[in-house]
Amino acid sequence: GQVKLTLNLHFASRYIEHGLGRVRLSLAHDFMPPHFDTVWGDDASHPAKKLVNNGSDKDWNWVSGDDHPIHSGKRSRLQKSTTDRIVQHYFNEAHDPITVNKDDQFYVWAWLDPENPPKTVMLQVHSAGSWEHRAYWGEDLINFGTLGVDTPGHRPMGDLPKTGEWVRLQVSADQIGFTPGNVIDGYAFTQFGGHCYWDDYGISGYGQTLELETLLTGPTTLQDERTSSLLRDLYRARHSPEYKVMLQEIAEQQKALEQLNGKIPTTLVASERMDMRPARLLARGQYDQPLGEPIPPKVPSFLPPLPEGAPANRLGLAQWLTSSDHPLFSRVTVNRIWQQLFGTGLVSTSEDFGAQGEWPSHPELLDFLATDFIDRDWNLKQFIRSLMLTDTYCMETVITPESLDKDPRNRYLARGPRFRLDAEMIRDQALFLSGLLVEKMGGPGVKPYQPDGLWKAVGYVDSNTVKFVQDKGESLYRRSVYTFWKRTSPPPYLAIFNAPNRETCVVKRERTNTPMQALLLMNDVQYLECARVLAENLLTDVSELSDRDKLQRLWRIATSRTPADDELDELAIFLNSMRDRFLSDPTAAKELLSTGEMPRDMNLNETEHAAWMLVCSLVMNLDEVVMKG
Repeated sequence: GQVKLTLNLHFASRYIEHGLGRVRLSLAHDFMPPHFDTVWGDDASHPAKKLVNNGSDKDWNWVSGDDHPIHSGKRSRLQKSTTDRIVQHYFNEAHDPITVNKDDQFYVWAWLDPENPPKTVMLQVHSAGSWEHRAYWGEDLINFGTLGVDTPGHRPMGDLPKTGEWVRLQVSADQIGFTPGNVIDGYAFTQFGGHCYWDDYGISGYGQTLELETLLTGPTTLQDERTSSLLRDLYRARHSPEYKVMLQEIAEQQKALEQLNGKIPTTLVASERMDMRPARLLARGQYDQPLGEPIPPKVPSFLPPLPEGAPANRLGLAQWLTSSDHPLFSRVTVNRIWQQLFGTGLVSTSEDFGAQGEWPSHPELLDFLATDFIDRDWNLKQFIRSLMLTDTYCMETVITPESLDKDPRNRYLARGPRFRLDAEMIRDQALFLSGLLVEKMGGPGVKPYQPDGLWKAVGYVDSNTVKFVQDKGESLYRRSVYTFWKRTSPPPYLAIFNAPNRETCVVKRERTNTPMQALLLMNDVQYLECARVLAENLLTDVSELSDRDKLQRLWRIATSRTPADDELDELAIFLNSMRDRFLSDPTAAKELLSTGEMPRDMNLNETEHAAWMLVCSLVMNLDEVVMKG
């Protein structure tokens, strides 16, 4: 729209006969708009999370009320010194740094106490990790920069301002060493002695960025979309309250998004180089003694060559591995899956298919499975399902004297697979049986129960893992795959069951049977807590059932089969003996029930609960529960 310009003219002359004649108005070609203030901080908001008082962690000294002068808002800041010394409020690392434009000025409002004024006041500006941008008023007493020298890091601005009223301390950006394009992220308000109130502060200027100045002074028309958009945004930001609110909301959402992204765990990733790193033969493996010309990437000569057209990089390597004529990759893969399901691979040395490895027990079967796996487009889920539906996998695990004599290691598959579960499966199964398992997927590593002091013995003094800090809540019951792993001190409840320490890749785990494993299952906090919660479930969910029916239900939960009568008789005898024990020693029952972080049902009889807890522990320690098959 149009702009209405109103002028008030006043003429004065010592000659009465003189009067006002003609007035001429014109617009200057290089018209410069007036300065306006951008308030960076006031009592309601500040651009930094941490506001520092005199270099300590204390907050700024805010004051309000009729007893204190206030320039803007509802409060101001009081800095005072009982003796002649330096006091200061400051901040840096602002959330929203400011870019310096041409002719910008930094300002702050100050009120000097007339009864006890400071001898010097100073405004400092922080940029690019440096505070070497200072202006001071009054005596040269603040030894920031070089005393007695006029530099951008120590710029004298004249006498001390008037006392007893609000004064604007202002300095041009170029006077203290700034050029357009510099970014500032902090202010410091410093005084030497006395009392001084400080209030709103910011930057004053035309508000024109370098880009906007170029557009305004260059041969650009308003019909240019980019120019029009920039001018429109600038006008709205200066004159539209609704637009300012919208910008503030956008800034808050962007800040929230940055905080959210900062909480997401990150990890190292690979990135492709623009050029391939040269590889050379090394003299006795010494990296600084290369021999001859660079060696191009190739595959072993005793194996098939790269597929035609395959690039000599990781993609080409993947194409080579999954090609139909590769003799190893599919066989190694199906053998590893067979090992997971049957306990031992068709090639028992699954970690070594070379000359030192064992010959396949069923070479034709291995060839068929490998070929079928390729024909099914490498579908692991379908392959595992097909193995688990075979008669061989579903056979009974009963060992007859004849089969034991002819095939003690079950290499010829005379019976179904039977072997101890892996470490992670044993713990996860106990959590699942008790209903404690948290099946949530993903997230950072967790630190469930483990004995105190294990990390301290192997941790460096300054390491963030020198001391084990146990997690709380659902982190105690996450699947074992999410356990935080310290390689020099693996979780003991996994290491005891032969979990590898992860210092090297292990294709085939060892399986041992030791007394330590039984002691762990009977005494570890995690397993006792699982037994306690499982017992609580039995006593609350099926409280109306008889002891024998509860025992039968417990057995079916743990073993997936109905117990025999003699098995139930043994459990009933054990249950009654535990009742007698805890009836005579209630303190022991209470101490046993305090195991673990999960709160227990205080309405249950402690003697009954403790007795059933040990029965559950007994069942969960059965060979049938910790063994596959």
